Amino acid sequence: MSELNETEISRLMPPFLAAFNERSGTGFEMKDSREPIDGSADMHFVHPAYGELKVQWTTPPLDAPEKRAVTELHRFGGDIVAALTEAQLHGVIFGMSLHALPTRRSERLQVLAAVVRLVQQIRDEHGGGYSHTTLPDWKLSRYRLGLEKYFSEIDVVANINPNAKPFLFGGPDIASLVPHASARAASALEHKAERYGPAARDLVLVIHFDMDTYDADDIEFVRRALQDRTDEFKQVWIVRDPAIASPTAHWVKGGFRSVDPS
Repeated sequence: MSELNETEISRLMPPFLAAFNERSGTGFEMKDSREPIDGSADMHFVHPAYGELKVQWTTPPLDAPEKRAVTELHRFGGDIVAALTEAQLHGVIFGMSLHALPTRRSERLQVLAAVVRLVQQIRDEHGGGYSHTTLPDWKLSRYRLGLEKYFSEIDVVANINPNAKPFLFGGPDIASLVPHASARAASALEHKAERYGPAARDLVLVIHFDMDTYDADDIEFVRRALQDRTDEFKQVWIVRDPAIASPTAHWVKGGFRSVDPS
């Protein structure tokens, strides 16, 4: 039975097919979808010129504490956007990596207020003009706002468009609470390989990062983590969830000799 519902198919499968076709020189489309003839494939495509494409879809496992951490992380990111919007700090892109999340409500409100003051100070420092400021924790301490306790790095792009609402750049990140993308991809591959065994030879495995995302820098780490595995999947891809980041798919293993430069 497919791990994808109809909504997920409509928003996740087209970006994967576009990336797969570009790399493979094929032209599969959603209209080529057929009902899977056995239980191994979640999606089955048949094209008169390109043959068959059988896709098995999976998500990297997260245990309950990790899922809660990811949920809280993205909720905190939403709170930051809301605070910047309420302060009318338009034209701001905010990126962050964290040591820890504030836990109590009063603590969270203090951190949000400090973030607003930091962004206001950065804008004032540059006279309201365009600026791109990267602040690791040791530089954050200079602002005496206490943010270095929570953030390992803050990235602020200010005044890109005076009418644009604030938004998060790349999604929040807290590596101490969530395993690295390479470890999660390897775990997902191992789980599916054990389940399907030799039947995996006809399948393209797509690992969907549904609770978190991965950065461009993570892709090569994922490839290295999987390159020496002997699992029989025809190819392995990873795809980001569009609710968190751009829904881009990336090849990571099998079927090609060259390394994808993306």
